[in-house]
Amino acid sequence: MDVSETLAHLKAKGNLSEVAQVTTFKGYRTNKQGETKAVTIEVYDSGLGDLSRYLVHAMDADGRMAIGNAHTHLETAINQLHWWDLDGDLLP
Repeated sequence: MDVSETLAHLKAKGNLSEVAQVTTFKGYRTNKQGETKAVTIEVYDSGLGDLSRYLVHAMDADGRMAIGNAHTHLETAINQLHWWDLDGDLLP
């Protein structure tokens, strides 16, 4: 089974309204304050045929989160990630 077939099978058998394969990446990012923080990036793939196929999230070591806009193309979804959200103050 390919990814799209697996996602469709999980939806059908698990009675799921949404499901995605998640690929995780780890890296380091220097924020606007000049601090280098560990960052975890997750790429959600909802499979072929989904207009919002890819969605990208990133979270730094302090818990700041950046979420992008979903898109049919992975490169566009990565480009639309709101990286600047990792530069802001933490909410209380």
